[in-house]
Amino acid sequence: MKKLVRSHGEKLRPVKLFLDDVQKIVDILREATDKIELKTDEYELQDVKELTGLGQQYINELEIIAHEPHVYVELKPFWVWLYIAEDTLASRGIFEKVKSLLHSRRRKFFWLIRYFILISFITGLLGGFLFASGIGKANWTLIIAGIASLCVVIAYTRWANEVERSKYSIIVLRRAIEEESFWRRNADKIVVGAICALFGGLITWLIQTLLRQIP
Repeated sequence: MKKLVRSHGEKLRPVKLFLDDVQKIVDILREATDKIELKTDEYELQDVKELTGLGQQYINELEIIAHEPHVYVELKPFWVWLYIAEDTLASRGIFEKVKSLLHSRRRKFFWLIRYFILISFITGLLGGFLFASGIGKANWTLIIAGIASLCVVIAYTRWANEVERSKYSIIVLRRAIEEESFWRRNADKIVVGAICALFGGLITWLIQTLLRQIP
């Protein structure tokens, strides 16, 4: 009797990687094999350093393929696919190391982008209701609340669309230490934090306003 060896793969959340991170993934794979290749959507590369010769600041797609054992890391705009052809003890160890690194580089608050249509719809509906109620009751507080919420929806939707169009998973073709400023290092966190704070404050204020309008 012989136990069957099956493949194993997992779909992970989008990530932001630097050249250092790509090199770490390659180094993990080299613990098991030297047969490693990298592919972008246009080029096949033999070394991480060749990525700097693409003449781009970042890319959104990258494949890292190891042979014998076969380990496949596919970085796509909206997900990462991690796969091993044989779910053996050795391959699983490599799999978990790469997965841990990718997990630490995942894009936080991705749900704000993924579900922006639903969030915008709910907030816009509340804003429209408040604005219409304010017009009907000649209540300037409700009118201003409605306009403010609609402005937030417009700003948030534009930001989410820009991020979505520019691909949310990204491989920056420089080392992490070469980031130029605090803003560049923390732009996503700052923007998302501001939006969360704005949404939280607005929704709290809207609820309080609605409760005061109930007889």
